[in-house]
Amino acid sequence: VLSSQVFLRNCTSMNPEQIMLFGGNSLKPLSLPGDTTNKFILDDWIVVGSRCEDSLEFLSTIRREINAAIALKVMNPRKPLPESSDDIIEAVSHTFNILDERDKPQYAG
Repeated sequence: VLSSQVFLRNCTSMNPEQIMLFGGNSLKPLSLPGDTTNKFILDDWIVVGSRCEDSLEFLSTIRREINAAIALKVMNPRKPLPESSDDIIEAVSHTFNILDERDKPQYAG
């Protein structure tokens, strides 16, 4: 059967914040000549931008903290995380739960 349609399989929809926090390996600031928006580049090909200067810096900082917590857990799996790392992971989890509830389709019942 010939078709010109594109099919996506085994894909998960993610919002930009999830990609920024958990996607790829390297995250670097990106500055383009004449561009005043705040941008980062993920794995040298995904450009993430924002009109708000603080939001990308905030997400970048949280990403570093999550990566540090994961590294601590990998090195010492039986040792509990420091309270500060545990608090950050709990806050991120709670935030995404709120966003999921907000974005959940509303069905008329």
